[in-house]
Amino acid sequence: MKNCIKFIVVFVVVAFGTVRVSSQTVTGKVVDEHLAPIAGATIVMQQTDSTFLATTVSKEDGTFSLVRKSIPFILIVQHMAYQTFRQTFGDSHVGTVRLTANVRELDEMGVTARRPYVRAEGGKLVYDVKSLLKNHIADNAWELLDKLPGVSAGGESVTLQGAQKVAVLMDGKVSTLTAEQLQQLLSRTSADRVAKVEVIYNAPPRYHVSGAVINLVMRNPGQGLEGEFMADYQHRYYSGGGVNASMRYATPKATFDLMYGLNNRPHVQHYRLYSLHRLHDERHDIRQEEHIVGKAWAHDLRASFNYRWKEHWDMDFTYTGMFSPDKKSSSRSEGDFQQSLNERGLTPVCITLPGVHGWDRAYHSGQTIHAFIPTTTSICPPLSMTGRPSGP
Repeated sequence: MKNCIKFIVVFVVVAFGTVRVSSQTVTGKVVDEHLAPIAGATIVMQQTDSTFLATTVSKEDGTFSLVRKSIPFILIVQHMAYQTFRQTFGDSHVGTVRLTANVRELDEMGVTARRPYVRAEGGKLVYDVKSLLKNHIADNAWELLDKLPGVSAGGESVTLQGAQKVAVLMDGKVSTLTAEQLQQLLSRTSADRVAKVEVIYNAPPRYHVSGAVINLVMRNPGQGLEGEFMADYQHRYYSGGGVNASMRYATPKATFDLMYGLNNRPHVQHYRLYSLHRLHDERHDIRQEEHIVGKAWAHDLRASFNYRWKEHWDMDFTYTGMFSPDKKSSSRSEGDFQQSLNERGLTPVCITLPGVHGWDRAYHSGQTIHAFIPTTTSICPPLSMTGRPSGP
């Protein structure tokens, strides 16, 4: 009798334990529009409040499995050649996830055996840069970030789909650079110097950041001296370009890295404004144009020294400088609402409105005195600077 009761207890525990484990495993398959399996797709699981839960990579047959910790959950599926899939699920059975290909048609395609460009390793996604650049063009590390699935690098910001905020690290080290300085540094760093990119949605404490992390692991230069030189030219309304050079000297314990860039990046902006403005039951046809031009030679300098005593014990000294000593800019606004000119600190103090005839005025600010054409009405605030009017 006792043996029978013991058998029933063991059977119930095993049965319910098996049901519980199987209910916590999320399975599915990633396919394309023709139901062909997709290998190497990254799968990210989140809570409904975007809290990271788990990540993995689809196998050669397109299947994947994850251990869920809550219901419902959000599943994000990403691949370089397909549009991102995002959906909320209320149970463990995901089924088939069909991805839509990015709009690009090829007349011929050859398939060769190669190692996967992404793999799941210890809770992070590791992208092999060498495999990644076989089918994508990236001249520098900033452009390389934009090639990663789910990562967008635009302007001076980097975003990671599925993460509220993300920090960009180099060799696992937190940087004190501003967003502009980081963008400039990565734009001056050749993509060939990056060995792999690690994407971590829930950074461990050793990174000293909260949230997600994109870690650029630089290529080991080996011992000796190596250097690199890059030059580019941009042909447009105002042509620009620049030169960038880097040098690295490494010994078994120390590494010295020097980078310098000289770049000319002029920009032109032109705005047109058309508005029908009603004031005191009278309609005013306002037409305004603004032309902005900026020119500058930017000097970027970065020097770093690293000394390693032993594994996980090292010392770093880094200096980053950005200089634009001859920055020039001008803004000209013309129209029936306002006429002004601003050049390197020249600030217009008058705006014009249709109504009463008068003269628009500008004041000397240490650069140039500019005269303006007659306008219809001038509204000038009290002067807060010394000078004299440039009108007649």
